[in-house]
Amino acid sequence: MLIEIKAWLDDRIIHTIEADSIRAAIEELAKKGANLEGSDLRGAYLRGANLRGANLRGANLRGADLRDANLGSSNLWDANLRGADLRDAYLEGSNLGDANLRGVDLEGSYLRDAYLSGANLEGANLRGASLGDLSFITELSDAIDLAPLLWAEWQEKGIDAAKKRFGLYKIFGENRALVAMCPGLVGGYCFVLSCREIWWWQWSCPCPETVPILWREPLSRTPSVSAGAR
Repeated sequence: MLIEIKAWLDDRIIHTIEADSIRAAIEELAKKGANLEGSDLRGAYLRGANLRGANLRGANLRGADLRDANLGSSNLWDANLRGADLRDAYLEGSNLGDANLRGVDLEGSYLRDAYLSGANLEGANLRGASLGDLSFITELSDAIDLAPLLWAEWQEKGIDAAKKRFGLYKIFGENRALVAMCPGLVGGYCFVLSCREIWWWQWSCPCPETVPILWREPLSRTPSVSAGAR
């Protein structure tokens, strides 16, 4: 069966694709740089598709089969991926901000440098997913033990050096905080250098005025010396 897809812009056809499957058609559109923003691809079979750099902002990919797909550097901002199968998918550098990832199967996927702020990961399966060099911390006590080492590295060599050395997550566009993620990526311990505090951080980061402060570095106490002391 031959499928014909036409992409329109201002009542003008800008792309005409003939393919033998939805997957082949979408791949060809992505290759041509077509704007797939808001596309309705519910339940589409896109296994192994090369959609690198595709603009799928706000697209409906609910329940889509995206196993082994290449979505590196793609724009999936605000996309609906609920229940989609993304096992072993390549998502390096992709923009998943505000995306609906509820119940998504991300087992074995590659998410290094992916932007996930505001994404809904409730019920997502992240077993075996690779997030680059991220380290995970379970207990607050471990985060507190790490704090003085992190402050020292940060002040001496900068935020990127501290991020790399300790395997922390750098929030997109934020140069004042680093996050030690918890297993399952439900949230993490956020280290704030300016005030030397540890906050509880989640993907939909709350207003700083209401964020839970879990620990604050005690003020150093230097023994006072009286004017007449020798």
